[in-house]
Amino acid sequence: MKKIATLLLCIVVLLTLVGCSSKKLEKPETNLEFWIGENVDDVDFSNYQMKYGMFGGNMYYGTGYVPTLDENEQQVDPEHCVIVTNRSGIVF
Repeated sequence: MKKIATLLLCIVVLLTLVGCSSKKLEKPETNLEFWIGENVDDVDFSNYQMKYGMFGGNMYYGTGYVPTLDENEQQVDPEHCVIVTNRSGIVF
């Protein structure tokens, strides 16, 4: 019985996630370069500073934000910054 309940719970969670991911949030009046769910397949990210450490996609600092490096040569985010997450051509 526990296996059936667990399976049903997993199915409900999966269906909820699929339903939520298909909705695109309306972009409000903002000065952000990209918006959640925006297709960025045609965007050239070569002028953006890449943030290291992500598997399965890429993260970039928004224009004008540059990380510093610590004593171990690891990136340290600026105190305030915008980070764009790009997976499969969609901004998250």
